[in-house]
Amino acid sequence: MRSVWLHGWAADSRVFTGIINQLKQPVATSARLVDLPWTGSGDEPDRLPAYADAVLDAVSSIPAEETVTLVGWSLGAMVALEAASALAARVAGLVLISGCGRFVRQTANPHGQDPRVVRAMLQRLHHDPGRVVEQFLAGMFAPGEEEKRDRFIDNPGGEYRGFNPDRLARGLRYLLETDVESLLPAIPCPALVIHGDRDPVVDRRLGERLASSLPGGILHKIEGAGHAPFLDDNGQLAELIGDFIVSAGR
Repeated sequence: MRSVWLHGWAADSRVFTGIINQLKQPVATSARLVDLPWTGSGDEPDRLPAYADAVLDAVSSIPAEETVTLVGWSLGAMVALEAASALAARVAGLVLISGCGRFVRQTANPHGQDPRVVRAMLQRLHHDPGRVVEQFLAGMFAPGEEEKRDRFIDNPGGEYRGFNPDRLARGLRYLLETDVESLLPAIPCPALVIHGDRDPVVDRRLGERLASSLPGGILHKIEGAGHAPFLDDNGQLAELIGDFIVSAGR
């Protein structure tokens, strides 16, 4: 029944506060939130950050006889898949929100994000990182989600604008260069893939591809939702995720 939660780019674990508060007990209190290293120093600039190591560290602190469900959003979903491949039987299930196996477009991944957009963000980070973050966060929402967007941009999104630009750049490089699709067929655990059908960041077809590529993949589409469907959740998504965590942990 343990779960480890992994946020996306230009965010931290506070992004999950609302949905964690809606989880039933004991799922809520057994949830472990991991902050990926957007701030501080220590990564070698010429190497991709090993975000999955943060997951391995979190799981290593849990008794070895217990399994965990990894919950990842966006970039965090890719990290969860990397970690699941390394942790093998310790992972009882995956919840992948707005995730994919390969973020950027290429011949074999025609629905990915235009890599020129990501590279332009990388260049602009050196001049005005706060503005880059603000524009990205505002662009996560679908038409009709304006109130949700405005609330998020104010808090905690306002604090995210101050993140370390070098670390943010490494996160973008991770999205540009990481491809976990080859790992998917060998990840046997149940996987709940949650995707908004109007996601402007990760096309819904990437969510469909992810669910079909995982042996235990189940797709749950959310009509009208953008890239962060768990924000301002009315409790239905929390119930879905909570029930899945309980079932996977049995």
